[in-house]
Amino acid sequence: RVPFRDSLLAYMSRTVLVKFAYELWAEGRSRAEMYADLVKVGPGYLAPHQASSFSIRIEGFGKQLALAEKLDLIAKIDLDFQGRVDLTNPEVRFNQVELFRPGEEAPTAVYFGRWVANGSRDLITRFSLKKRHFIGTTSMDAGLSLIMANLAAARPAVLIFDPFVGTGSLLVACAHYGAYVMGTDIDYNIIHGRGKPSRKNAGKTRAADENIRTNMTKYGLGGRYVDVMVADADSSGWRDGVRFDAIITDPPYGVRESNRKVGATRKYDDAVDLPADVCHYPTKIRYGQAEMYKDLLNFSATHLSMNGRLLFWLPVLRSSYHTDQIPSHPCLQLNSNCEQQLNGLTSRRLITLEKVAEPRGLEDVAYVVDSSALNDDFRERYFNMATLSDGIKEVAECDPGSKSDPGECALSG
Repeated sequence: RVPFRDSLLAYMSRTVLVKFAYELWAEGRSRAEMYADLVKVGPGYLAPHQASSFSIRIEGFGKQLALAEKLDLIAKIDLDFQGRVDLTNPEVRFNQVELFRPGEEAPTAVYFGRWVANGSRDLITRFSLKKRHFIGTTSMDAGLSLIMANLAAARPAVLIFDPFVGTGSLLVACAHYGAYVMGTDIDYNIIHGRGKPSRKNAGKTRAADENIRTNMTKYGLGGRYVDVMVADADSSGWRDGVRFDAIITDPPYGVRESNRKVGATRKYDDAVDLPADVCHYPTKIRYGQAEMYKDLLNFSATHLSMNGRLLFWLPVLRSSYHTDQIPSHPCLQLNSNCEQQLNGLTSRRLITLEKVAEPRGLEDVAYVVDSSALNDDFRERYFNMATLSDGIKEVAECDPGSKSDPGECALSG
């Protein structure tokens, strides 16, 4: 359906959600209907490939087809191919794709077409956390990281920032597409690769080279790695003129990692200023979810380039979710809202906002129409299994998404 081949090839070189792209020649709700449609194929399709070496493959989705059945289906394809058969390295590859419902013997849809390109799902294997040197309990898996990098429009020569960088999974994905990357995190140990390893039976302490820089270097992406720093997302130390082309992050929401910021639970009358050369580890307090998301949006409205994108995950209870719970800002426009279902009761939304205006002052600040879901409601109910169990019937009957959401889509983890 894509009008320009170059555009299709460029798309397929980045996507990890599409397996193959075909030039559709025939289709039907049954094999007989598809074969009847295939007979109508005009010379404009067949002539350019008539003398080329070729192969024909049968792909079944939802059912495994036996070799004998595949050979029988190939024999029924009635096209005037004059080239030789080459199963190893054909000049043209044709595919018959059949879709099956669970438990049914006959396909519900059949397609025949010329293979054009594969998607880039091999990148999921290349960047798999199972093979990565440095990981943590909250490391984003490769598939979702690459999806986020695509939504952020990661590309050569842009600068992308992650304010809750963790072990840097999102930096790896964005750097793969050519972006320069950097990040901050309040966790000193994770930034410096210290503490107990996340892998089972990996010893009591991390190896000296377990850090984000090593990951980037091992993937051949060291030249695009700017740096990471220990910093508090609540207290931005950036100059006003600093601009990022995209801000992409997975904020903590109190399940695997607690929400923290620098602060004290009480006021100290005897506080003193320490010399600059003295190392000080400040105390930390809880960082409320609503406050955290508002700070993230306010920071992004100031430090994003015009038309730059902010991507972040928002955890929700599926029974009570609605779009009023999405944090908003007058200078940021909702671009897409995708759901990743975690279980029957909870999910998280991948929100993409695009900067459309510069902040004018105090009147342009982040807000949430319905902040009830961000006031630790998700964490408390997530760990309160009795409350969650009470909501099972309600979830089964509800529609978890609003059809009015711009860019509404679903993600498979």
